[in-house]
Formats: sequence, structure tokens, C-alpha cells
Amino acid sequence: MIKTPSCFTLALLAASILPAQVFAQETKLEDFSFPNVPPSSQSTPQASGSETNQNQQLAAPKKPNVSVLERIISTNPETIVIQAKHRDDLRSCGATEGEAMMIALYNCWPLLKGFQTYREAKEIARDHRRSRRALMRDKPGYLGSKEYQASLEAEYDDAIRSAKKIETLAGKREYPMQDMLLFLANLIQSSIAKQRGDYDTALASVDSSIMLFETTKITEPDFANLEALQRERTRLLNRQAEASK
Repeated sequence: MIKTPSCFTLALLAASILPAQVFAQETKLEDFSFPNVPPSSQSTPQASGSETNQNQQLAAPKKPNVSVLERIISTNPETIVIQAKHRDDLRSCGATEGEAMMIALYNCWPLLKGFQTYREAKEIARDHRRSRRALMRDKPGYLGSKEYQASLEAEYDDAIRSAKKIETLAGKREYPMQDMLLFLANLIQSSIAKQRGDYDTALASVDSSIMLFETTKITEPDFANLEALQRERTRLLNRQAEASK
């Protein structure tokens, strides 16, 4: 199972600034009208004619806002539809923080395609795991067999293909949030490389993420935790040294 590490806390080539990015920096995207409106970070209490219910709602402590990074990762991008006539509207694509990032997910076609590909990768991995669990129930001894290992390798190969597809979609880093996609692609590849004992590839993916975080235009708090990545790099170097003995 591919997990998102603490370096991308969900509390997932420095390009010249594009016109869309200037727009995002000088204005609040929340003040402009876009075809798709993302859900609020807090649910609105339902109206009730009961005075008791109203008093309970007033007395209940407010839940803290969920971070925008967590909202983005937990959103199913397959539920978002950007009509063809709106796909050339790139005003939201330069988002770098806060609610503007959610608006971009719902309205920026190049970003949505990348997040849909990441979702597909998670669903493919889920299907592989479900298939293995079913076989483990039905076939004693399946765990640890050659067939089990072959299924793992098939899952890894599918995940790598998905990561490469994400890199193709986001690799030019035209929009800040594409750094999120590239980080997730690096995470997939480093996780699988570790499982395979390929520490050179794992280190290359971590180094790529460090470069992303050092040059990203995303300013949302908790996105770029370089210390966590540096610790992961040190762990990989230690594993590499042990493996070479």
C-alpha cells in the first residue's frame, strides 16, 4: 500500500511566472466567478425547527478547518466535470495556497487530468490488493508463493506506469499545483524502489522531491517539509550501505 508520508502532511524547475500565476498572486480567486464551485471546508448545519437542536448546535464546539492539502487529496477527482467549453479557462491554474487551490482543482483542466491519473493509480493498486486478499482466503499457502510475488510485481509495474503518466502530464511545471502531482509520482516510485531494494532509484526520486520543494511556488503551510525528506534520504543511504556489504 502506497502511503503519503509525514513530509506531505495532510493535517500529497522554477519556471518563469506565467500570466495566470500573476493573476493568482494579485487577486483572491474566491472573489471571482468560476463554473465549478468546490465544497466548503466546513459543513453547514442543517436547519431545524427544534429549539433544542438549535441550542445544541450553538453550544457544540466548532470543528477546526481541514487543511486544503487534505481536502485536495481526499477529493475524488472523478466526480469533477469540467465542460469542454471551460477547459481553456486557465485563470485558476496559478493557485499557490488556501481556497484558491481547491478552486483550481475544480476548474483547471490540466491539473484535474493529473489528479484523475493519480486516483486511477490508487484504484489499480486497490484492485491488486483485493485480488490477493481473496486468493489468500481461498488458497492456503498463497501468501509467499510465486503467484503472490508475481501479483506484487504486476502491481508495482502498473504503479510505475501511472507515475510516469503523471510525470508526462505535470513535468513542465507550468502551474504550481503540478508540483503536488510530481511529488506524488516521486513518492510512488521511491516506495516501490525501496520494496525492490533499488536504492539508487529511490534516492533519485527523493532528490527530485527535494528539488521540487526547494523551488516550488506553492506557499500553503506544511507542503514543503524538507527536513522530513532529508531524513528519508539519510535512511535510504544507510540501507544502501548495508545492502552493499
